[in-house]
Amino acid sequence: RIANGIPEGPLDIVRGKSFPLESNLDYSHSVCFSKGCYVGQELTGRTHRYGAVRRRVVPVVYGEGPCPASTPLSVDLQSTLSPPLPGTDVMLYGTKVGWTGSTAFHVGMAVLRQEDWDALRSGELRAGGLVLRAVQPSWWPKQETGTTATLEEA
Repeated sequence: RIANGIPEGPLDIVRGKSFPLESNLDYSHSVCFSKGCYVGQELTGRTHRYGAVRRRVVPVVYGEGPCPASTPLSVDLQSTLSPPLPGTDVMLYGTKVGWTGSTAFHVGMAVLRQEDWDALRSGELRAGGLVLRAVQPSWWPKQETGTTATLEEA
C-alpha cells in the first residue's frame, strides 16, 4: 500500500485537516464529480475543476545519505533504518513543505506541497535527521519534468 501511494487511516488522512483530493481519491477514481451528495462536495468539485490541489499524500524513500532518483521504491525487509515519527515536519532547503505519515521500514507516506515536483524528487527533503525523496506512483497522471506546475496541470 505505501509503496503504491495508497493513504490509509489517521496517519495519512488526518481528520479535519485532509481533503479528498489531497488523499489521491481523484486519482484512484474514488470521488464522483458528476453525481452524488456528500459533505464537502462543492469544495471538492471546485478544487478539482480549477486544479488547485496544493498538497498530496505521496510515497517517499528514506535514507541516511544521498537519496538519488534511481533509489528504488521497494520495501527492504532487512532495513534497520528508523524512520521519523508520523507528523514530523518535512523540510526542503530549510522551508517546511509537509509532514510524514505512516511508514514501513525505509519507505513511507508524506503529505507534501506540490509547487515544485522536481524538487520533491531531488532527494533534498529532510525529516527527523533523514534524507527522503518523493516518488510518483506509476498509476498517477504523468508529471512533466523541469516544471513547477502542480500534478493536475500536467
